[in-house]
Amino acid sequence: MFPETTVTHFDSALSDHAPIIISTTGSVVTPTALSRPWRSEAHWLQGPECDEVIKMGWAGMGRITGCWGVIHKLSACRHHLKTWSRSLAHLDRKQGHRLESQIREIKRGPISLESRRKEADLWDKLDAWYARQELYWQQRRKIH
Repeated sequence: MFPETTVTHFDSALSDHAPIIISTTGSVVTPTALSRPWRSEAHWLQGPECDEVIKMGWAGMGRITGCWGVIHKLSACRHHLKTWSRSLAHLDRKQGHRLESQIREIKRGPISLESRRKEADLWDKLDAWYARQELYWQQRRKIH
C-alpha cells in the first residue's frame, strides 16, 4: 500500500523506550540526521578571531540589500562560524595544556625580571582560557 515507506528502530541505552522513525519518502533516517541544530557558542565571543570570522562571512556576500540579503549574509556567517568552530575546539583544548607547560618551564629556569613578566603574561592567558572553558561548560549545562 505504501511502497516508499521505511521504518527505522533506534536503540536507547538510557531508557526502556526506543524511538521509531517512519519515513514515507523512502529515505533512511540515521541518528546523525536527528542531531541537534547548530548553535553559536557564547565563549567564542571571548576569542580574538571571532570578530574577523563574522566580518569575513558578512562581507563575503558583497552588497546584497533587503531582507533576502540579510538572510544570505547570516547564512554565510553561520557557515564561516561553523567551519571556524570545528578547528577551534581542537586547538582550544591543547592551548590550556601548552600554557601550563610553559609556566612550569619558566618556573624551573633562572629568576629574572623578563621571566617574571613572561610568567605573568602566561598566567593572564591561562586565566582567560579557564574563563572561556567555564563559559563553555556553563552553556552546556543549559543545553542538556
